Amino acid sequence: VGFAYIAAFSFISFLLRRFHGFSGDEDDNGSGTEEQKSSIAWHILGYIQYITIESYGSVSVAMFWSFTNSTLTLKAAKTYYGFIIAIAQLGAIGGSTLATTAISIPNMFLLACVGIGLQIWLMGFYGNRFPHAMDDEDDAAI
Repeated sequence: VGFAYIAAFSFISFLLRRFHGFSGDEDDNGSGTEEQKSSIAWHILGYIQYITIESYGSVSVAMFWSFTNSTLTLKAAKTYYGFIIAIAQLGAIGGSTLATTAISIPNMFLLACVGIGLQIWLMGFYGNRFPHAMDDEDDAAI
């Protein structure tokens, strides 16, 4: 799923970089057909961005908690979930701050691709480092 979103976000970034010159203004003499076509294309791209971003937000959160719940015991969950939520809040603050800086929207999409790639790598690393789900014997180490 992550690679599909990397491809989608990369494609959106490409489109935003390639076709950035739209002004949206129509001519007063009624010859605004090119602008109208461009306007429709931008609206469609906007809807595609919205759907892609919102679906990624829903799917990634569900997959993260599914992975987390399948690997931790109840005791470990009680120990680590607060820390996980705190890191998530820092990520939300950092992401919001980053979105208000001078980074362009196409670069934000590419940064999202890097973040998704890091998530894929981290989950693979975790899966290799801890190949089995925790059990009650592992709770003694917590």
